[in-house]
Amino acid sequence: MPEFDDAHAALERAAAALNAVAAELSAAGAEPVPTVSLGTISVTGVLVSLSSFLAGFFLSRYFEQKDARVRRALEAHERFNARETVDDRNDAAACALLHIGQSFDVIGAEHRTGRRAIYRVAREYEVLWMQVKLKKIDPEIIRAHFFEIFMYWHQFYIYGFDGSEYTVKASVDALHDWFKTEVSAEYYAEIQKKQRDLINKDLAKTNQFFDFTTHRLSTIVDAAD
Repeated sequence: MPEFDDAHAALERAAAALNAVAAELSAAGAEPVPTVSLGTISVTGVLVSLSSFLAGFFLSRYFEQKDARVRRALEAHERFNARETVDDRNDAAACALLHIGQSFDVIGAEHRTGRRAIYRVAREYEVLWMQVKLKKIDPEIIRAHFFEIFMYWHQFYIYGFDGSEYTVKASVDALHDWFKTEVSAEYYAEIQKKQRDLINKDLAKTNQFFDFTTHRLSTIVDAAD
């Protein structure tokens, strides 16, 4: 069989090279090195050993990469919950509520701090999407710990980034689409409703209600009136 002959020839060359090195070491006064005889080598045994080595190597690499993905997910979670990021989210949420259903481009200079915070939060999701896309982060941790809060922000992003040419819009949309394929339709609908109800609960404090079906903001009329 040609394959066997090629492997056989390669082993012969390897054995010859080892014997040559052993001879040179002996001539230089080094400790004697046993010569290698092809007859003592089992080609099948060598292949099995090589296969075992490769299997161990790739398994080791797999677990190293998995550990790295878990570490990045934990770092992302820590970053999202850092004081600075939490402050950004609070500023961004307050500004987004004032402009629910509107493009972020119309936010005036008087709300510049909130507008910048909105984009900083969005940029965090852009980085998260790049890591997910490149498979550099653990998807299970991201799905379990980022989906629900992302859905809150997505209710604003749907309108805020509408028509936007910023690259962050494409990343946010892609992350949303990925989440949607990672969870059941029932769970997706449940969390979407939960976050929309939460937004309207906050709007109710100023007697407002946003209809996510008609995309209209209205004033709540007090029944007593």
